[in-house]
Amino acid sequence: MVGLTLVIILASLSESFQSSILGWYDRTLNADLVVSSYGNLVSNQVQPMHENIGRDLESLQGLRHGPQRSAYATRSIHFQYEGKQLTPESL
Repeated sequence: MVGLTLVIILASLSESFQSSILGWYDRTLNADLVVSSYGNLVSNQVQPMHENIGRDLESLQGLRHGPQRSAYATRSIHFQYEGKQLTPESL
């Protein structure tokens, strides 16, 4: 019975965490389309893509232009600081 209770608690916690991360991405990356390489985008386990892909996407008709351009790229790096892994991201 204790095992079943732990499974239910962990599943609830996992679902709650995933929905909060996806909600954050929806608010932060207010985009109609997100293009990434194959992998888990939420946990940032994707391979880098070539910069020409952004230029190719900008040339498509019907894209609404933002303050600087219509296609934006994000970059991130993983590093250790005081025993913790940090992943800053930039646009």
